[in-house]
Amino acid sequence: MDGFDQAKALFETAIQQDSSYIKPRIELADIYIIRKDYDAALEEILEAYKIDSGRADVNDYLATIYRLKNLNEDSLRHAAAAIDAESNSALFRYNLSLTLIAMEAFGKAENSLKAAISMNGSYWDAYIRLGEVLIAQDKKEEARSTLENLISRGGGTDQALQASTMLSSL
Repeated sequence: MDGFDQAKALFETAIQQDSSYIKPRIELADIYIIRKDYDAALEEILEAYKIDSGRADVNDYLATIYRLKNLNEDSLRHAAAAIDAESNSALFRYNLSLTLIAMEAFGKAENSLKAAISMNGSYWDAYIRLGEVLIAQDKKEEARSTLENLISRGGGTDQALQASTMLSSL
């Protein structure tokens, strides 16, 4: 039994003890997402949604799973609900941008990423996605500035390397 199976068993036990407890359902969904079992992840999060449909993290997980299943309209609806419930979350705005990117709504994705970065200036992955979105819109100078900003601010090692690679192709 690997670590995921052990964790899964613990979360399932917690749910058996209190079926209204949402956190273990979210943790189980994480395990299923890592294993790319999106149907099982969706099942867990839908149970959590039945318990509390207004909870921001539950809606964000629904948005993520729907995006992974290429159900982008459903993803957008739940991403908006997550942001409505917790408007100051950079993570929720970043996740919204991923769906918008998948839909090739680059202008809206750009706005969402800029909002995420303004909420959390060290959200390095958001800088990378913003650079990609700007390049997709042929805004190369703004992309260059964004990526150079990431590097100069000491962004995470992986992101800084990725930014350098992207810059060399501009």
